[in-house]
Amino acid sequence: MTTLDRTQTPSFQKISFFDYPKVQSKLLKTNTNLHVLESGSQPLLRIEFVFETGHFNEKIKGIAAFAFKMLFEGSKKYSSSQISQMIASWGGFVETLAGNDRSMITFYVLADYFEDLMDLFSEVLLNPTYSESEFYSLNNIAVQNIKVNFEKNSYVASGYFRQTLFGVNHPYGTFQNPEQISNLKINDCLSFYQNNILNSLSDIFITGFGAIKASQVFENKYSSNFNPFIKNSYSNDFQVHESEMKIDIEKPNALQTSIRVGKRSIKKNHPDFVKLLVVNEILGGYFGSRLMKNIREDKGFTYGIGSNVD
Repeated sequence: MTTLDRTQTPSFQKISFFDYPKVQSKLLKTNTNLHVLESGSQPLLRIEFVFETGHFNEKIKGIAAFAFKMLFEGSKKYSSSQISQMIASWGGFVETLAGNDRSMITFYVLADYFEDLMDLFSEVLLNPTYSESEFYSLNNIAVQNIKVNFEKNSYVASGYFRQTLFGVNHPYGTFQNPEQISNLKINDCLSFYQNNILNSLSDIFITGFGAIKASQVFENKYSSNFNPFIKNSYSNDFQVHESEMKIDIEKPNALQTSIRVGKRSIKKNHPDFVKLLVVNEILGGYFGSRLMKNIREDKGFTYGIGSNVD
């Protein structure tokens, strides 16, 4: 058996061929885009539902995340525990993410249980109970998690950075705190669901081994279950800071310092945006980036450094 000599750097080779997977896309009758990618060899599926709503549509800061999480805290047919047990019994789990402009509900499940999962998702999306007891239980957990996060330099630095860059009233400057979250009400959740979630399903992504078959089943059996997508009309009258600013935040007894440096840049519809993403990846987008090699490996100034474009 040949032993790998790890003291020798592997020889450099140019990539001669890259087989980019082909995605099948179509517009459903509900005005929702369905994207399908058949891949892998294990019977596993990833199903992502994208909603064109998020912090930008919040009348009350922080409510979007709760409105999405509460979908799985009980429906007319099933309790919160029943929903969790059913998804787990199908070899799956669910993730919810409320973003600035878009929000996602993502499922991972064994392919054989795709229809069972879609039956359940139709139920929780269209018939959530928004139970007050479940809401306050979820709220208490969130408040405790935020209190823990406020002890982390990285969380505080990132929050104040966004707030300084865009302003406290801008959706992108949202910085949740325990008092803000504890003041949320269940009716605020229900209002966001009715006005922003129900009609905002813009895209569906089905990927994995068996994705094509699953997409056909979805289109024929489930697509009509969901409300037609109605494009959001965003309000763009938010004021942002125009001058450079520097903020120092003292944190007693902290053993480390977190630093954030940045500025507003081009929009995502700019023709150079993809090029900017590639340049950023080289600069500081991964562990072997130029920033990591120079500042961490060569100079030893920091344990971690990176860059990103949002």
